Amino acid sequence: MPFITSKGYIFLIIYTVLILAVKIRRDSEMHVTFDVRAFIEILLIPLLTFIVADWLSNTMKIFIERVRPCNVLKGVNLLAGCTASFSFPSGHAANSCSYAISLVYFLSSHFRKRWLLPPLITAALISFSRVYVGVHYPSDVAGGGVFALIISFAVILLYRASRNSHKKSPYEAILYYSLLVISIFRVYYITAGPLDLSADEALYWDCSRRPELSYYSKGPFVMYVMYVFTHVLGVNVLALRLPAVLFTALSSIYIFKLARLIYGQESGNNCEQKFYEKNDFIGLSSALIFQFLPLYATYGVVFTIDPPFVFFWIISLYLTYKGAVEGQGGYILWILLGFCVGLGLLSKYTMALFYGCALLFFVFSDTKLRNILKTVKPYIALIISLAVFSPVIIWNWQHNWVTLRHTAGHAHVADGLIISPVKFFEFIGSQLGVVTPVILVLMIIAVIRLYKVQRGNESGFLFWFSAPVLVFFLIKSIQGKVQANWPMTGYITALIAFSRYYLYKAQGQPFMMEFKHTRRSVKAALIVAVVVTALSHYPQVLRLPVDIDPTARLRGWRQLGPEVATAYRELKKAGGEILVFSDKYQVAAELAFYVKGNPVVYCVALGRRMNEYDMWPGINDAAAKLRALNGKVRINILFVTDTSGTIHPVVAQSSDNCEQALFNVTERGQILRTYSIFKCYGFREVKDMRPDNF
Repeated sequence: MPFITSKGYIFLIIYTVLILAVKIRRDSEMHVTFDVRAFIEILLIPLLTFIVADWLSNTMKIFIERVRPCNVLKGVNLLAGCTASFSFPSGHAANSCSYAISLVYFLSSHFRKRWLLPPLITAALISFSRVYVGVHYPSDVAGGGVFALIISFAVILLYRASRNSHKKSPYEAILYYSLLVISIFRVYYITAGPLDLSADEALYWDCSRRPELSYYSKGPFVMYVMYVFTHVLGVNVLALRLPAVLFTALSSIYIFKLARLIYGQESGNNCEQKFYEKNDFIGLSSALIFQFLPLYATYGVVFTIDPPFVFFWIISLYLTYKGAVEGQGGYILWILLGFCVGLGLLSKYTMALFYGCALLFFVFSDTKLRNILKTVKPYIALIISLAVFSPVIIWNWQHNWVTLRHTAGHAHVADGLIISPVKFFEFIGSQLGVVTPVILVLMIIAVIRLYKVQRGNESGFLFWFSAPVLVFFLIKSIQGKVQANWPMTGYITALIAFSRYYLYKAQGQPFMMEFKHTRRSVKAALIVAVVVTALSHYPQVLRLPVDIDPTARLRGWRQLGPEVATAYRELKKAGGEILVFSDKYQVAAELAFYVKGNPVVYCVALGRRMNEYDMWPGINDAAAKLRALNGKVRINILFVTDTSGTIHPVVAQSSDNCEQALFNVTERGQILRTYSIFKCYGFREVKDMRPDNF
């Protein structure tokens, strides 16, 4: 039984390999080509069922929190290692039974009944062994079996539905079910992956605890979304990042719809089926490449302002093309366009570039489109978008236009015209990294070549909603630093142009895909993009040094939070009230999320630029409020900073005495970061230096 409980899966692997070998041999003897569908049903679907059951059963354990019998009962005949993980349901039972059930279901149409018994017997033995070796209750195993039955039939029904959908609309079915699989993986990755919340995600969540019309550096849309999801799902990483999964999936769906709409008139008098297949192929390839490009794949699991911003840009493209070029929808469509552009502005202010791109598209298109500017429709959309954006304007009017000053400072407007070749080449390098070199070059070529060759509204649309954005940030990089993700919307229509130019060959139009070396380059480029995206999800595989690992700052916060919580409890024993603060907004936001109980964490100004925390009551205000309630209350403070040096003099002077403790955040024996945790007694006041730069 100890061998079965730890190595029983070997029997299932051997059985599956033998079954596939028998199936291949039988088909060859009958001179029948091996059925790919059989390979999917016998190997891939059971494997997918196994993965889903493993993930969901482990998630259930965390919520149910049933302790294993070997950890609470005396006299257990323990024959295997007893871990600290929870007990219900049994993961071994859920995994093995789900694999066996789905495998047997699909084998039943290819083999006789006696071939179906071995996997079921093996799964039953593995399940029973968990009770026998003393690590599970019988009810854990029974629950795992029932759970496996539910998961197996859910996956089977979904697979059968996908086959039926594929017959009706093959490319659309491939898209939707691919997005479903990708989204399920992303949810799994969010709950079990190595990356903690980024500082921006933690800050936006902290902002969502203080609902306002707008915020210091960003619009309120992301904060509102986080507010809703955390109130429904609780304060956890999944609740904060699930919107990223949804917005990214929806973005691909509307890329697909946009490509179908753009190339809807190339069909001529051809068969309707071929027409849809061609348009769907361009849309499918564009939508799936979007999912695997490193620039966009990152925001499939990290929820900042970019996922909703990109989504609203894409849906605004769709509505613009449908209303202007296709002439559909009437005034309702232009009203919807105004709402979408406005929501995009509430997400990220660079949505304003959409106005410029749209204007250039209308001006440089044919007379029909230019005449749209003489109608009231685009101005209705403009007014509605500004009305939706008005909360940001009102909030800034109330706060001395602080966002405008922050944006100007962030863009180095006060620096004037400065030529910075270093920043320029840094920007070029960043784009080669996040888009991958070959795809970046080929997308630019595709946009330009299509515009020159076709000279129609379709290619003009792709060009004018891409080139102005890229050129704007290219020029901006000469004057100051441009972040790698800023021009991301400029690549949306470029992706469609790439798919149209390189992946689909229209009759009588021998584009670059005709050349052998170009075909190889395109295939290699797509493979590189997928590999880079995969490695970015699991950066530990590369074992990069901390100073050059861009994901290092997204790891280790789960270690720091409990350590600060321990210091908090120790300080609590001294009596009085405790206030927690840092001198960095990144540390303050992460502590607010990862310290148990989600305390209010303050951020003092010790020579830094202004940030969101300066817009809220500070630590001195909190101390004054406590003293107003109880004048004799003793206040102690917990100061956390990401340095190993001595305490800052301003903080030292705020209290009677301070104790320092160093904490190293480690990973595989390597130090990621070092933090100083200061416990200070008898807090009076922090004479912080009010920031005067934005």
